[in-house]
Amino acid sequence: MNRQVTLFVLMTVLCFSASGQVNTPIPLYQYDGANAGARLEMADFNQDGNIDFALPSIEGIRIFENGPFEENTWIPLNLETLSSTVPLNLHAIDLDQDEDEDLIFAGGDMIVIFFNEGDFNFTQAIIADSRFDSYCRELAFGDVDMDGDLDIGFAVFSDVFWVENIDQWQDVDFHDISSDYDNFGFRGASWMDWDGDGDLDLIGHTAANVDNIVVFIQENDTTWAGENIPGTGGSVYSTGFADLDGDGILSIGMGCLQNMQFFEPGGEDLVYINWYDGLADGGQFVDLNGDGQMEWTQIGWGGGNLVYVEFDTDGNPISSPQDFGFDLPSAHDLVYVDGNGNGMLDLYFSDYQGPSTIGVVPDFELGSVGINELGKTQEAWYFDGVIHLPSGSEVGSEYTIYHTTGQVLAHGIVERDKRIDAVEFSGQLILLEMEGYNVSRLLITE
Repeated sequence: MNRQVTLFVLMTVLCFSASGQVNTPIPLYQYDGANAGARLEMADFNQDGNIDFALPSIEGIRIFENGPFEENTWIPLNLETLSSTVPLNLHAIDLDQDEDEDLIFAGGDMIVIFFNEGDFNFTQAIIADSRFDSYCRELAFGDVDMDGDLDIGFAVFSDVFWVENIDQWQDVDFHDISSDYDNFGFRGASWMDWDGDGDLDLIGHTAANVDNIVVFIQENDTTWAGENIPGTGGSVYSTGFADLDGDGILSIGMGCLQNMQFFEPGGEDLVYINWYDGLADGGQFVDLNGDGQMEWTQIGWGGGNLVYVEFDTDGNPISSPQDFGFDLPSAHDLVYVDGNGNGMLDLYFSDYQGPSTIGVVPDFELGSVGINELGKTQEAWYFDGVIHLPSGSEVGSEYTIYHTTGQVLAHGIVERDKRIDAVEFSGQLILLEMEGYNVSRLLITE
């Protein structure tokens, strides 16, 4: 059943204490450096149980060793690279399968790999080729030749190829896929089994002036067939994969220039959502509300506007992009992870509007936000027949629900911690006033 909520504040009644705040951005580290926050990669690089950061900068790769974020202990480490290019396509991934996260990026006519040797010691390796360009925003990682290790797919400008990993990167071999798409301006790639035959096919992400992506079907070790998928737009900034309808087939989500796209292999179930709010960085599938169903979330570059799209169990979007209710000005990349180990998602973000900032929204709750630096407030949201209340509201708190005409629909005492049953208000636009909290307006729809 389709239930959604549109939530915004009508008026501010009271400010509330820090103990009642939720979704409040907390800066963790600030520093100077061109393009430093354009990408945010997170991994436990030294396996001490804490999540560390890696970000690109003009100086190379900045790594921040992390103690628990409530202690705010961050130790920066700079990895200087032999490349002249800012590593905007930085990825953290275990390339050599030694259970340590390595770092890799492409640009300046080379792929640069930092193999993680443990305890923040990295060994730099170079794979040189004139086709490696930083215009490629997404590298694709997968076992293309099915020999048990990771290979790399690459699509940039008109060149589409993959790099074979030989003997854990002791050697490499280059395999051309195509160079026939001169005007497509490829800017990245993803692997997926598009045709369901058990091997990996490559999706080429195209530039903004091309109204489709291109799927390169792997027919055998040396032959690939290009297939245009019309209407899928171009200028892909971020991608994600999820089985949205439980049929065992991954759908792909793409955050593109001023739109979002979702479809299963073959393109029959293409959904194209326009969203005119800048670019589409940080796009990914994540279960934001813990109900087992993935949402798509992304950010409008430069504006800080975070949005999400919900899906039903058939994999169809059930809402237009919904605003998170709070902004992260200048944020460019997002990572959702349980950084403090308490079982709740934390939303980490990076920006590069001087000084660059790494920050976190701890114990992130979808649809609810405390007072942040912009002074916006929202404290309640509706999901699955229940109004979820501010984190500071307890059993015994008074609440009043009004019709928009001012008529009192319900008044009572919270009997269940942080929630009010609201099935009887289905289909109505209501006002909620909590004891000591702000007034919120909720649209409850079936």
